[in-house]
Amino acid sequence: AAHLDGQRNFSNQLAGIDLRWRFDRGSTTSAYAQMVGEDEAGHFPSRNMLLAGADTRVPMAHGSLRLFAEWSDTLAGRITSNPRPAAAYRHSVYRQGYTHEGVVLGHAQGGDVGLASLGGVYREGVWAAVMVASAGRAEPTSQLFAPGRVAGLSTSLRWAVHAHGSQVGAQWVWWRDTAQRRHALQLWWQAPLW
Repeated sequence: AAHLDGQRNFSNQLAGIDLRWRFDRGSTTSAYAQMVGEDEAGHFPSRNMLLAGADTRVPMAHGSLRLFAEWSDTLAGRITSNPRPAAAYRHSVYRQGYTHEGVVLGHAQGGDVGLASLGGVYREGVWAAVMVASAGRAEPTSQLFAPGRVAGLSTSLRWAVHAHGSQVGAQWVWWRDTAQRRHALQLWWQAPLW
């Protein structure tokens, strides 16, 4: 545990950097990357995880459509050829790891998975819809999946009910790994407190 003001600090400290590059000033296409360190070495993030992708806006008569392709790898340290399995989104003191009620608070794929995703976000007025298809490979130390091939599909629909921030939505998620298939449907409502 790191020491802070002479006291032991047992928090799970993650640090990272995000970059986005547009191809020209008025471009509708960009590339992006994110690197997050699960550990620290020499006061810099280490045991890094990577996310990289590109997105573009597609011209449409009504609404807007943004398409993206993305790669993410949550095996800590793999990008520097020094992998540390079972480190991402985990903590030696807090055994449930970087989670809330069993849901990983980092990338939805959890730790120790490499995943390629294709998706789109459509918006028109008060409506927004998202669809993402993913495929990849889970390590034996994966938090959420059996080792081997992983595939998933996620769709969601959101409606802005009121100009002051109230929204309702639905999301359906389906995942398959070498051991099982699972799906979930979530309906939600969001309203500002004041």
